[in-house]
Amino acid sequence: GQTVANYHHDDEHGAERRLLRYMQDNSIVNTVVVVMRWMGNRHIGLQRFTIMESLVNQVVNDLDSE
Repeated sequence: GQTVANYHHDDEHGAERRLLRYMQDNSIVNTVVVVMRWMGNRHIGLQRFTIMESLVNQVVNDLDSE
């Protein structure tokens, strides 16, 4: 009956809170999400949040369909 929700960022401020909120809003439970991001010298700006949310959603949907 206990809910544990936490995040850790490695100088990626904002993404962790946004992904946790996304998971809470979509009732994604009993799930651990690890996002590793490397873009080399490319800067993708704010679209990175949308990309991360989309990938989390895709993975959760794939797991639900198994």
